[in-house]
Order: sequence, then C-alpha cells, then structure tokens
Amino acid sequence: MKKFILGILISVPLFALDTRSGIYSRIANEYDPTNAGIRIKGEKNGDILIKGARGESKIKFEGENVSKIIITHRFKNEIQDKALMENLLINTGYFINEPEIVRSKLSTETQKEYEITIEARISGKGVVTKAIDMALISKTWGLLYGGDKEQLVTIKIIKKQ
Repeated sequence: MKKFILGILISVPLFALDTRSGIYSRIANEYDPTNAGIRIKGEKNGDILIKGARGESKIKFEGENVSKIIITHRFKNEIQDKALMENLLINTGYFINEPEIVRSKLSTETQKEYEITIEARISGKGVVTKAIDMALISKTWGLLYGGDKEQLVTIKIIKKQ
C-alpha cells in the first residue's frame, strides 16, 4: 500500500500552472467579490485581471494554456506595501496554482515550461526613470531600495518558446 501511495505522489506534478478552464473554475467557486482587498474580472478577450490596492496581475492565455503573467506593483512604504504585494502574489498564486510565486520563484514543474524575470524601476518627479537589472527580493522584500522614491516592481512569467 505504501508503494502505491508513493507511486501516486511521485507521478503527480507538484505544481504547474492551471489551464484557462481550471483558473476560471477556481475563480467561480472560490472568489469572494465582497473582498475589498482584491478584485478579479475577466476581459473581453478571455484574459483575467486581478487587481490589488497598489498593483495588478494580468493573466494572458494562448488557447487553453497560460502564455504570460505580468504582475506589477507600486512599492514605496516597506511595511504597508510589503503586505499588499504579498497579498497580491498569494492571491495570484492561488488562482493560477503556483504558490511558489510569493517567494519570487516558480516551482520545479512550472520552470520546465515558463521562465520568470523580476525588475524594478525607480520613479519620481523630475527624475529620469531608470531600469535596475534585477531587484533582489528576499523573503521579507527588504532589499527593495530607492529612498523615498516609489518603485514599480514587475514580475513576468512567460511561456518558453
């Protein structure tokens, strides 16, 4: 019996992004529209937009499969924005079936088909916006820096060609 259960656990992938119908089903069954912290809406072309207080996740589909996920979040106040960003990532990860996104990475199974990039742009009045090659984001998001300037953090998950 133990070998049978172990065989099932090994053969089932740990995580992989859900299909369009799986994501829509999860939203229909488990999304609470009265939750003020997050808003989810389907767009005319079938894509999904998940909006948080200071950011959003756009889930784009190619056929039944996810082709691209773009998560953007405006980050200025480390204490408040850290919690808001984590909330957006937790909700996005839950609906797409990728809980590792909250740690700024993809599960091993998802990495086979998708790649992730993280970047941050420092913005401010009168300051030319410049790209930072990579924002090193720790578990506490504490390494995002930029003084009192607001940053736009972008996480892109794109299907490999």
